[in-house]
Amino acid sequence: MLRILVWLLLLLVFLAGVIFTLYNPHPITLYYVLGDLQIRLAILVLFSLIMGAVLGVLFSLHWAMKLRYQNHRLRKAQQQSTQEIEQLNAQLRAQRAAINTLP
Repeated sequence: MLRILVWLLLLLVFLAGVIFTLYNPHPITLYYVLGDLQIRLAILVLFSLIMGAVLGVLFSLHWAMKLRYQNHRLRKAQQQSTQEIEQLNAQLRAQRAAINTLP
């Protein structure tokens, strides 16, 4: 069900983009530091959206890599703790066995 909703949302965004492009066919002048550029408004908006998506993916990738590294560290610490608990349990069993053999 969620997959259908995602596809419907994507279709809605696509249709909105097509309608936006059809209703704004005229070029605009984009002024920037090194000069100016004649470009259609829809192309400029599309470029802005793509750049935003790329930046979002890059920041998300950075965040995911930090979490992956943290997850690795925590798993390693968990393994060390588990080994320590097993060693302590073995020592405890040995001490109990020694106490039980006393007269």
